[in-house]
Amino acid sequence: MVMAAVAVTGVAVLALGMVSLQATSASEQHRFKQEQRAVLAAEAGLGESFMALQNGEPGELGSVQAPVLLAGGEVIVTTQTFGPNNRLLRVSSGSRLGNSEARAELILQDNVDTPFVWGAFGETSLSMNSQAKVDSYDSTDGSYASQMVNGSGSSAYADDEGNVGSNGDIELSQNSLVYGNATPGESSTITVLGNGDVSGSTANATSPFTLPPLIVPEIPSTGNRVFATDTTLASGQYHMDTTAISTGVTVTVIGPATLVMDSFELLSHSKLRIDSTNGPVDIFVLNDFVMNSNTLIASNDWDPRDVRINLLSDNIVNPEVLIDLDELGFESNAKLYGTIYAPDAAITIESNFELFGSVIAEEVSLSSNCRIHYDEALGEVLPPGTDRYTRISWRVMH
Repeated sequence: MVMAAVAVTGVAVLALGMVSLQATSASEQHRFKQEQRAVLAAEAGLGESFMALQNGEPGELGSVQAPVLLAGGEVIVTTQTFGPNNRLLRVSSGSRLGNSEARAELILQDNVDTPFVWGAFGETSLSMNSQAKVDSYDSTDGSYASQMVNGSGSSAYADDEGNVGSNGDIELSQNSLVYGNATPGESSTITVLGNGDVSGSTANATSPFTLPPLIVPEIPSTGNRVFATDTTLASGQYHMDTTAISTGVTVTVIGPATLVMDSFELLSHSKLRIDSTNGPVDIFVLNDFVMNSNTLIASNDWDPRDVRINLLSDNIVNPEVLIDLDELGFESNAKLYGTIYAPDAAITIESNFELFGSVIAEEVSLSSNCRIHYDEALGEVLPPGTDRYTRISWRVMH
């Protein structure tokens, strides 16, 4: 009897151990499956974000307060630009499923090949005086006026991607407004005085923004030219020396075309119109460039992508070098629909000047009451047949 009791007890203990082992094994299997499902949820977040980004939509998904539900898990996806000219994008996805958490990361390269990702950028400095304003709109969605539905009065704006930046310091005077980010250089500062306001981030850049070199096409010169009556230039290549459009005169250029001028001045109330039906117009000015008051440069469909103004002008005083400083003028009540690229110049946009597009220069100063409306379509220029992003790496983070 004693031996039988001992045997029964042993079997019972063994059976209990087996049950406990099976329970532990089942628990571990459940936890393992839950962890795997959490990983799948995090990767699903990366997949959703990647597709959205390729389609030109924001890549962020959910928030701490309201995560999205993917593959049975709660998911939050964030994005952050980094690297040279911020052309790399880190997409981070975190998921929670029960007690299990997982993280995954995707690194993308932005294939947009254009420096015009800013409303205004000054390589060494950028300043905005009282009442100066930078906002954004999308020329592919219609006119700026039709999109200016936010705010009211002098604070009215269309969209908030009018980013400004510098590799140096940024200074915003009282009542100046940036509807977007204001990004100073890596070790530089931003000063916002009085009621000046930035709707987005004021964090420092993580790397310098590099300005590409400006290469002027070699076209034989035909000498000086003064347009005294309305004139149409056929599509093609032109090189003129000292060039001017007289008061009240309209010059129309049929695109595609390239204009090289030693100097160029639009006298008051004159216009340069671009017929971009078949292509854009590139303008290169070697020395002086002046838009006097009440002048206009624009394409027939008011698309800033159709007018590209490149200035080799140098008007920055260097005590060690004696040069004839070039004259640059963007005078009051003038309007320009296009891009301005002047890597060696200091540009001052005068009061009540209105730019639809983008300005990039060595120094940029926006005078009181001038307005810069960044065209978001400029930041979406891709080589033909190229996806917006290329995948560099995809990994699960343990």
